[in-house]
Amino acid sequence: MLKRFLWICLIFWCVVIYFFSAQPGYESNKISKKIVNQVSEEIDNINTNTNNLDFNKDSKSYKPINKKKFNKFVRKFAHFFLYLILGIITSLLAVQYKIPWYYVCIFCFLYGFTDEIHQLIVPGRSGGYKDVIIDFLGSIAGQGITYGYKNIKR
Repeated sequence: MLKRFLWICLIFWCVVIYFFSAQPGYESNKISKKIVNQVSEEIDNINTNTNNLDFNKDSKSYKPINKKKFNKFVRKFAHFFLYLILGIITSLLAVQYKIPWYYVCIFCFLYGFTDEIHQLIVPGRSGGYKDVIIDFLGSIAGQGITYGYKNIKR
């Protein structure tokens, strides 16, 4: 029963990654910019509501968020997070089938690589080796969480 559930989770998560990658560049960017604007507003609200502290807007130490850089961070973090979850799910499956961890690495790397190739044909998107590396590092972190938890649980 657990194996079936994990297979469903894996297929579902691969589809989630695929649909995020299939979004045209303008649509994907719109989502990340919305997150950036919300975070920026919250930080401004915190700074406005903390007039007694050194980092309010009138202070020389206050620096507004560089939204362009933060947007790039949000986009790269999304890659990392999506593949962190993929690493967790595939590791859990590997544990169930007693498959060596390096097969999980190979699967996650290949999925990230093909995902970047897919983005080459999506309008407004591009595939890049840096994203493949970020995806792979996210999956490694997910594996680390899974195998770390498994070893602690023993």
